[in-house]
Amino acid sequence: MENRPRPSREFFESLLASAQGRADVRLLQKEPLERFLDLVLDVVTAEPSCVEWEPREMVVVGDTHGDYRSTNHLLDAYPSTPLVFLGDYSGRSREKFDDIRNCLLVFVAKLLSRDRILLLRGNHDDEMVSSENGLLQSLREMLGAADGEAVWKKVVAIFHQLPVSLVMKDLIVLHGALPKVGTLGEIRGIPKGTPFVDQPLLTQVLWNDVTSRDGVADSERCPGALVYGKSTLLELLAAVGRKVLIHGHNYAAKGVGCDGADICLYTCETYFYLPLGTPGDPPDVQTPLPGNLIAHYDGQETIGIRALPAFHLGEVPLFEVRVPSDGPPSAASVSSLRATLFRSLHDRFKHQGR
Repeated sequence: MENRPRPSREFFESLLASAQGRADVRLLQKEPLERFLDLVLDVVTAEPSCVEWEPREMVVVGDTHGDYRSTNHLLDAYPSTPLVFLGDYSGRSREKFDDIRNCLLVFVAKLLSRDRILLLRGNHDDEMVSSENGLLQSLREMLGAADGEAVWKKVVAIFHQLPVSLVMKDLIVLHGALPKVGTLGEIRGIPKGTPFVDQPLLTQVLWNDVTSRDGVADSERCPGALVYGKSTLLELLAAVGRKVLIHGHNYAAKGVGCDGADICLYTCETYFYLPLGTPGDPPDVQTPLPGNLIAHYDGQETIGIRALPAFHLGEVPLFEVRVPSDGPPSAASVSSLRATLFRSLHDRFKHQGR
């Protein structure tokens, strides 16, 4: 790791204020911002492509897509708990510069708590996608065309060096869905530092989807990616020696599927009210899920699927997945007054078109 010059304390204070929405992000200057990004790059470059942790409590955060408010809430709510972010930090922002704020916020968190915060790579965390999803345009507007593109290239370098998977006990955690592999070693061997178009397995990790329909089909979202159902997922989990996949990427997922073997998280509040599927879709696609989902793993056998605070109810437990050491996983809805109120209020607001 290079001995790089560090930005000043004053810069870090203004950086954090800007990332949290307390200050105008356009006041940040190119040179100290680039020095900060170089420090973050050093940290993530030192991490392996496949991170392997001993069993521990953790919170898994789905796609945030510029939702710096939810990111900030989670960083405040879990100041000492390991946090795993599933990628897609930019794109689809509700307001101008939110994508920049969210990227800077997770980068600050990583730099300050490198062993506790794990940033995985998503399909939007790529040179091609981030040049089209609004991030490059936001940086150009923030800093000017030339300086904005220079800073964007530094952000892309960080994106390309992010780990692509986490393995812990019976769990495997990544952005899209498991690639078609025969061993965990193939996932461990996925290289970092390149666009996904150069790496077929990386493309699948970032773009694959799990669906309610069985079988395997080519994805319409990205050439080289796949969409598959429960039987294929279980085969791939067995091949890599795991029981549960935790991932993001798929906005049409229920949150928990395949009897608990598939946990899909979208944390971005933009997707709090999801559109109905088409009449030909399976029931779980037709029914919008309660958004803002995260997963809390106790480090042993239980994964709780929760919704972030909504309707003044605080975090709401919705599902519980049990992963026993001597059998397959199982999933059940959580019965509680808060969960009942949440589902009722969510359904009411959904039908009001909010």
